[in-house]
Amino acid sequence: MKLTFTMTKDIHESDALVLKLCEEVRPYLPESAAGSFEIALSEAITNAVKHADIPDGSGPFEVMLLKRCGLLVVVITDPPGTKTFYFPKTIQPLDEIDAFAESGRGNSLIQACADSVRYCVRKGRNRLLMAFNTEDAGAEKSKSKNLEVHDA
Repeated sequence: MKLTFTMTKDIHESDALVLKLCEEVRPYLPESAAGSFEIALSEAITNAVKHADIPDGSGPFEVMLLKRCGLLVVVITDPPGTKTFYFPKTIQPLDEIDAFAESGRGNSLIQACADSVRYCVRKGRNRLLMAFNTEDAGAEKSKSKNLEVHDA
């Protein structure tokens, strides 16, 4: 499975896309992972829309869903021309973050909810890759730093 969606830098568009993507992955994810998927996806798309430094303020984001090797992978790619974002090397664990803070929890939520997270710059575009196990094994999260998705 490979599905690709686009969206603009409109926060209202992001809610509809999250709901659509959650519906698309329902057959592939175990029921126990659905909530974590939705939280990570919502945070990742919201972060992209709010924080991408796009010179002209527009341009489509690309959101791709792939099912490979027992994983459901989400790849969020910023529009061409977006300034490079340097993802923090360490993400603060959720239990160390002020629960009442107005902001600053997104990356920690993504890291806690996805089975694997990777950020890179590819062909001059910022990319966030999140992987979710498609088997309900209750297995420990891999947190693999070797997540790779090559363009098809």
